[in-house]
Order: sequence, then C-alpha cells, then structure tokens
Amino acid sequence: MAEYSKQWCEIWDPEMPYDFDIDKIVKDLYSDRYYPITCEGFGFINIHKDRYDTIWLGFSGPNPDTTYWRRMATVLIEEKKKANENNNLQ
Repeated sequence: MAEYSKQWCEIWDPEMPYDFDIDKIVKDLYSDRYYPITCEGFGFINIHKDRYDTIWLGFSGPNPDTTYWRRMATVLIEEKKKANENNNLQ
C-alpha cells in the first residue's frame, strides 16, 4: 500500500489524507540517526537528521545498496515549484 507524507499532500493534494508527518518523525529522532520509511509521493525511503539537525531525505540510487541524500528543504522547494508550474498549465 502506498504511503504519503503530510508535506507531500499539502503540496499536491491538500484534500488527501496523509499517512505520516515528517516533522513529527524528526522531532523524536536523535541526531545522526535515520528512520526508514517510504513516501511514494516524494519517492524517498529514509529520513535522516544530522548532527546539526538538518533533515535529509534518502532516495534509492541506481545500485540497490546505494542511497543518495537530499536536503528536505531543497526537495520541498523543488516540489512546490513543480506543483505551481503544473497548476499554471491547467
């Protein structure tokens, strides 16, 4: 079953019920730890909080053993931009 984060739903489909909230997960996450969870909307498979409390989202790489990390703030900015461009096309 597909799972979607609150943050993805707020950007793409505010009426859609979300399955989890990234901010709530991060709040309880110790620094330098990650939490394995999949968001079908954004496509990530892990959430990581580094020692500076920066939030990173882990995505599958081309090799099944590889994860590449992107800052959550950057992912949100890019998704909002895509959503705005998509809305302007309709």
